[in-house]
Amino acid sequence: MRTAVPSVTTFLLIAVLAAPVEAVRTQDVSAAIAVEPDLILHDAVVLTMDPALPNASAVAVAGDRILEVGSDADVLALAGGGTKIVDLNGLTLLPGFIDSHAHWIGDRGLYGVPSAHRAIQLALEGGWTSLNEQFVNQDRLDELQSLDAEGDLRVRVNGYLPVNYADQRFGMWFKDHVPGQQLGPLFRLAGVKFFIDGCGPSGMYLSEPNRDTGELGEVYWTRPELTRLVDKVHRAGWQISAHACGDGAVDRILWALRQALDGDRTARPRIEHAIVVRDDQLKRMRRLGISPSFQLTFCDSARWFRDMRRAFDRDRLGFVCRWRDMAGDPRLHAIGSTDSPYGEGPLHPTSAMQALLEGTTRIGKPGQEPPPWLRRQRLTLEQALRLLTTSGARGIFAEDQLGAIAPGMLADLVVLSEDPRTVPLDRLDRIEVAMVFVGGALQVCAPGYESICPGLPFVSLGRIRVRASNTLGSNPVRWAVDGDASTWWSAGLSAPQWFELDLREEVSLGRIKLRVAQSPAGQTTHLVWGKGGDPGDQYTLLHTFSGVTADLDTLRHRFSPEVGGIRYLMIETTESPSWIAWREITLETA
Repeated sequence: MRTAVPSVTTFLLIAVLAAPVEAVRTQDVSAAIAVEPDLILHDAVVLTMDPALPNASAVAVAGDRILEVGSDADVLALAGGGTKIVDLNGLTLLPGFIDSHAHWIGDRGLYGVPSAHRAIQLALEGGWTSLNEQFVNQDRLDELQSLDAEGDLRVRVNGYLPVNYADQRFGMWFKDHVPGQQLGPLFRLAGVKFFIDGCGPSGMYLSEPNRDTGELGEVYWTRPELTRLVDKVHRAGWQISAHACGDGAVDRILWALRQALDGDRTARPRIEHAIVVRDDQLKRMRRLGISPSFQLTFCDSARWFRDMRRAFDRDRLGFVCRWRDMAGDPRLHAIGSTDSPYGEGPLHPTSAMQALLEGTTRIGKPGQEPPPWLRRQRLTLEQALRLLTTSGARGIFAEDQLGAIAPGMLADLVVLSEDPRTVPLDRLDRIEVAMVFVGGALQVCAPGYESICPGLPFVSLGRIRVRASNTLGSNPVRWAVDGDASTWWSAGLSAPQWFELDLREEVSLGRIKLRVAQSPAGQTTHLVWGKGGDPGDQYTLLHTFSGVTADLDTLRHRFSPEVGGIRYLMIETTESPSWIAWREITLETA
């Protein structure tokens, strides 16, 4: 079920790099307003998810934080000479969505995405600004740390470190790390993952035999060994995330947590999936301070419900997939997610809009209504939105940082084409994700919304033009900007060769990063030229890279001061032992 992390990642990305995350939320908001905002988004339908101010029309951002929220008049009054002002023309603005249980990056190969860069792009395009990667072993930890160090992570990632997978035991291999450790601007170690049972109608561990198979299901821990390790992990200060699908598995982890917590209600352990949960178990979870973490995209009209009806009698069906019961009890602090790419059908990633649709309708197949016992567990739209924002933030101890639009919070924002409250629930997936910001940096500008993106510190992949001195037929120039990390441009010829980018507007260039595609290793020379957009402008040499390089090396240069007035950028290679090709070109604009 798990795949090895590829050692090679290739991608060509033109984007602003995310700003560093501050350690604490701004405390003195009144003093902060004296700061000139970098960005104001106005004329919007702002759903803040903040009970103190549920609705607004404008948001000001300074650095990676939200500076102010309110009316157009109040927020626009803060603008200074350097403030970028964007009229959203009635589009809807929400806090960035949090996928609290997922495998977007680690298991990308299972849904046909060969690189982390492409998986990250897909997640961002789906409206997700934070991902809880729920299986981060050492290889994946190294990869995520490397992506963050290179400025390529672009989405916040909270990693959960496994102590087992099925019957495989890994132990506490992470002793060199500390709970909650921030390993980079966007990558944090959130907790420790236990797998208690299998999943699906036949794999989950039940307290009574499956009526169809006569079996209890799969369980991976005896009660004594689970209790010992849970106690050890809790004493080390880690949040516990336990995969427990059946009520038999829920019994087992509840017992272990009760012994370990010993009255401590600050640890916020999580039970992942919680497919079958009895009333007495919900009562224990409330008493112990344990949150159910379930998937809005599980248990719908697509497939599982038939297996569930065979597995459980009518009385027991009421314990299955109790999303509304859990979300409707504020004492449970339920958490929502997708488990992308997993689900009830073929493996595929799930957008935030699709998750909202399935959670509120329980429709997995268009036109196929769920049975009555599932219809009773449909979420309200308000519940579904909170599960993917404020509740997700609380689940990682970040409710003062993420999940709402309020002064001092991190500026993780999503712009939608429509207000979800005005759209029929079965059409929520037709809402487009127009823009996505992470820490105030625009990471997605969807096609068709370019008119509201200009002037922001971002060059849209879909808007630039590229050409080259020559192109190998199997590696065309557009592959250099298609967002697919498994493709790259190649000239198919030796030096000298050039690759040119038309950014479609003049920008201030802050940094350039080039990922080398080269075999064999050897001496190379690359000239970086830039010019403005006027017909009479001539190319000026901005920087020269010269030295011995090898495949997958990264060449970096920060322009100090930044170079303004650049519309065209050309990378000319005058010396190389191989055909000329680029795996990745990243630009940071001011």
